[in-house]
Amino acid sequence: MDGSSSSVASNAGGRFMHGVVSAFTDVDRNGNRVFSEPLIVGTAAGAAVPLMWQPQYGVGDAAASAALTIGLSAAGNVLREYISWWP
Repeated sequence: MDGSSSSVASNAGGRFMHGVVSAFTDVDRNGNRVFSEPLIVGTAAGAAVPLMWQPQYGVGDAAASAALTIGLSAAGNVLREYISWWP
């Protein structure tokens, strides 16, 4: 083999990781990738606020909802990495 298959595999792994990491990070003014506290806190707040007046739900339900939201965001990012027509 000419080594092209290994570069394709490493590129595929890099694209996958970029999609996952993008769910937790943002790009700062200098173009560096940094952890995005507002994204995580906003997702957590968005999951918790609707459950505040429903006594049958608790903190665990809000955490599960936030985790699901971030996971789906990561999955969507990965799809965008591989499917060129994805918006």
